[in-house]
Amino acid sequence: MDPRRARDPRLSRPDPRIQRLQGDSTPTPPPSGNAHLPLPTQLDNDFNDETPASSSNVVPAPVVDAIQRHSSPSPGYKPRPLFCVVCASNQNRSMEGHSVLSKAGYLVISSGTGSAVRLPGPSIDKPNIYPFGTPYQIIFEDLHTKDSRLYMANGLLQMLDRNRRIKTAPERWQDMRSVADVVITCEERCFDAVCDGAWRNQLRLVFVQVLSDLLSRGGEFNKSVHVINLEIKDNHEEALIAGKAMLDLAAAIEAADDIDERIDEILQAQQENHPHSNNEMSLRLGSTAPDFEAQTTAGTIKFHEWIGDSWAVLFSHPGDFTPVCTTELGEVARRAPDFAKRGVKVIGISANGLDDHNKWIQDINEYGGKFGPTDVQFPIRADQSQIADPDRKVSTLYDMLDAQDATNRDSKGLPFTIRTVFVIDPKKVIRLTISYPASTGRNFDEIIRVIDSLQIGDKHRVTTPVNWKKGEDVIVHPSVTNEEAKTLFPEFTIHKNARHPNSDHCFHLPQFNLFFQMASADGGAYSYSLTVFSPSGKLVQIEHALAAVAQGTTSLGIKASNGIVIASEKKSSSILIDDSMLDKVAVICPNIGIVYSGMGPDFRVLIAKARKSAQAYWKIYGEYPPTRVLTQEIATVMQQATQSGGVRPYGVSLLVAGWDSNRGQTLYQVDPSGSFWAWKASAIGKNMVNAKTFLEKRYSDDISLEDAIHTALLTLKEGFEGQMTEKTIEIGIVTVPSISDLEAGKIGGETGRPKPTFRKLTEEEVRDYLTL
Repeated sequence: MDPRRARDPRLSRPDPRIQRLQGDSTPTPPPSGNAHLPLPTQLDNDFNDETPASSSNVVPAPVVDAIQRHSSPSPGYKPRPLFCVVCASNQNRSMEGHSVLSKAGYLVISSGTGSAVRLPGPSIDKPNIYPFGTPYQIIFEDLHTKDSRLYMANGLLQMLDRNRRIKTAPERWQDMRSVADVVITCEERCFDAVCDGAWRNQLRLVFVQVLSDLLSRGGEFNKSVHVINLEIKDNHEEALIAGKAMLDLAAAIEAADDIDERIDEILQAQQENHPHSNNEMSLRLGSTAPDFEAQTTAGTIKFHEWIGDSWAVLFSHPGDFTPVCTTELGEVARRAPDFAKRGVKVIGISANGLDDHNKWIQDINEYGGKFGPTDVQFPIRADQSQIADPDRKVSTLYDMLDAQDATNRDSKGLPFTIRTVFVIDPKKVIRLTISYPASTGRNFDEIIRVIDSLQIGDKHRVTTPVNWKKGEDVIVHPSVTNEEAKTLFPEFTIHKNARHPNSDHCFHLPQFNLFFQMASADGGAYSYSLTVFSPSGKLVQIEHALAAVAQGTTSLGIKASNGIVIASEKKSSSILIDDSMLDKVAVICPNIGIVYSGMGPDFRVLIAKARKSAQAYWKIYGEYPPTRVLTQEIATVMQQATQSGGVRPYGVSLLVAGWDSNRGQTLYQVDPSGSFWAWKASAIGKNMVNAKTFLEKRYSDDISLEDAIHTALLTLKEGFEGQMTEKTIEIGIVTVPSISDLEAGKIGGETGRPKPTFRKLTEEEVRDYLTL
């Protein structure tokens, strides 16, 4: 007898998944119970077709028994697969899949991968958090007591009512012992948690054969476990759509004679039948442009590699040889120098083959030659599969197909693409989308105008007014104060808000020609001198140092009631760089940490000086310096660099966080001029204006350290380019020592060093916060 079977009495029972191949395949439904509290009338009406969950926190017997993996079924019998649906909190997406599959008669369990159950609260920084294992009934009653109208309006009560009729409580994946045959995850982070570091493909649907984390749970060794990821947004609408996709997937898997042999075929069919179940329902501004590999008139390309560090314009066409498309591509070919000088690559896509594309180019060049030199050099994507263009794969990926015009179809009835434009930045983020009907040609003057606006705005923190053209006045972002505007843009005019003439909020219109010359010239347009003030009373080199800081990655700090959090983006300029060597958050001494935006080498020098200063203070006084004392030392070093000719100021701004017995937890910001201030919350770097605006709306004096960490992640996410992972952000926290810690005094044996109050979060801890 297997020793694991002896430890688990459930394994001695027969396997309910065994079914006769010639018999009825409908499984026995779970036993019903009645141990749930009365519901509001409207919820009873909405869910009167469901069966309440059992009163004990045990999975129904048919599902529990389904974990038996060591029985030897008799010939003529087929084991039914056990499905497990996994999301972050085992609430919305996984329970929708659990509900759909259970109603259809499949053997299914569900779980979550987060550290706790996290549900929306009255505001974004005040979520409702419960430990896994808290019964759905208890959560339902708690939210109903807190604010029944709010949680009825946002659908939480309805969701919890459904959940408590399915099973007793949310379960955590890491604590489950059941071994499923098929695990369906609802997002990539959950997939990573399930795989526990196993290799994963970059495709949305993934098959992993051997997972040590799963096999260690008592399942049969060398037995395949299929882990499939469906990328589902955490909202009710997309959960419903995904539930239907899961139903089709489960049907295909259970119908397969050999899952291992047919899994690739099943997943391919799933992608074709449910293209949106593995992708966002629509691409929006700020979404990462999907990558793809394609045959083009310039050869085979991988889209992201082809873009490289450039901007890109991807534009679609209904078909080759059509008159409107011919005029458009002729215009793009003539405007090639305009795109090139802006660092923009152009690629077109239509639903035809390469032979048609190459013949069409001759027509385009011939037609365009009537208006000026025309030579199509940019690639045209042949959007076809190996079976002659039945699929429109890239067109579907980018949602370019025509769902309106019934005449815009090919001979097989498949929809052609509409005239869609995507402008994509070097970070592969979608910055502009415009869709034109097939009957209307595009305005490429407008597309180039928007590219100019985006590039100038990214570089100089400005926006552009109505009908703006390059060379005209631009608008400094309204959230920039007058004082900041004077520092960043010495030449500007102020126009009072016409709607609120007495308001202090102003639109700043700098003279664009002067401003652009100052920002882009390489010599002569700005002063090299640090020791001489300009006629306007400024040290211009300090303003240039602030501009260098504004180009750095965003960093922020938040002071909480019981600590401080500092956080920063951490991005390498190349995938070849070992990012484990990059540190944006650093420890100065056990009670003080620091984060920066701007030039990394300058930060390295300052951090070395700060650490030496802290050790010198320890040597003299037998304790580490108060946060304000050390901050003042750093600020003095930076200020001294502004007083000598032939040197430059440090091109960094710093956020210094620490705790000491005099002032408690304190957060300071230090700028290149050497000035420093104490802050409750602040941000520096590229996206500091938007980050500060975000923090102003969400900060409160009584915010806890836990909530401050989540607020910091949400703030970074507002301007984050790409996907936030534990590899791309760093977080440090200052904790307030307890009374017992203070009474204990020093620790560390012979070193006599105090107990640290500052530490960096590990990648595992950061991943856990991102999962919530």
